[in-house]
Amino acid sequence: MRSCLGLLGLLLVSCAAPPEERTAAPIRPVTPEHGLLDAMTGEWTCTTTSWPWTGLEPEITTGTASSAWVLDGRFVAQTIATTRSGEPFAAILYLGYDEGAQQYSLALMDSRESLTTFLFGGHDADSNTITFEGTVKRAGLDRPTKVVLTLQSGDSYTLESWQPGAYEIPFKNLEWVFRRQP
Repeated sequence: MRSCLGLLGLLLVSCAAPPEERTAAPIRPVTPEHGLLDAMTGEWTCTTTSWPWTGLEPEITTGTASSAWVLDGRFVAQTIATTRSGEPFAAILYLGYDEGAQQYSLALMDSRESLTTFLFGGHDADSNTITFEGTVKRAGLDRPTKVVLTLQSGDSYTLESWQPGAYEIPFKNLEWVFRRQP
């Protein structure tokens, strides 16, 4: 048991080395489908617009985001740091392409809720969007959720989220606009 804990500690310390101390070659996407997500890698300014409920005025905040390939080019990991309701807010997203299921995947965790959102979807080449759909369990209920990733250019992209509101009618509750930092 002790040797397992020691090995785990060594692994965590070695993974925590600052990026400038790592000497590995740059990671590249492993398939053309993964390559679509390459436009998301880098440093970003993130403008968040969030609506607490249908018809209410949105809150607009600005923060930062950082995205990079992980797991040998199979997933893009993104961290977001901003504020919501005047409090610090952080989120982590993992986006990838499931070759077996032939669909894109998104996993989202944030500092406001103790849940993980898993959504899956396909790419529409005409609009250059990936639409992710699934359900999220909130207050014991399965809530249908949709997230649309729109890749506008190499310098900006948008993530928009819809969830049920009054009478279970979906409403846009969140929009993240990412602009590449110079």
